[in-house]
Amino acid sequence: KSMKIETLAQTHMQGPVAVNGSGKPLTKIELEGVKEELEAIKVEFRLKEPTRSFMDDPNTKWRFGGPPDYSLVNLYYLKQRSKNHPEDSLEKVVENLVKTWEMERSHKIDYKEHNSVD
Repeated sequence: KSMKIETLAQTHMQGPVAVNGSGKPLTKIELEGVKEELEAIKVEFRLKEPTRSFMDDPNTKWRFGGPPDYSLVNLYYLKQRSKNHPEDSLEKVVENLVKTWEMERSHKIDYKEHNSVD
């Protein structure tokens, strides 16, 4: 059985940008606005989005039919974070590992496809 969703822009709830009780997914126009704001923040403050590895295998079995789009999550993460770890630091490696693990646990159906931990 396949779930019909408008975007893969978020994790399980697929909710709107502003909390309004509607429970509706982001529209394509709202998602484009999120992506534009995310790019502007990255340029202005010289920030990088977290790296979520192991999302590019075309044979992956995804919970919602395709790999998630983390644009909205990354936007709020970059806006609200309190630390910006140096690129090659242990803290940055751990940050990306945790982001990858969360993505795999939340979105990959087959646990054998989880590559972030053995």
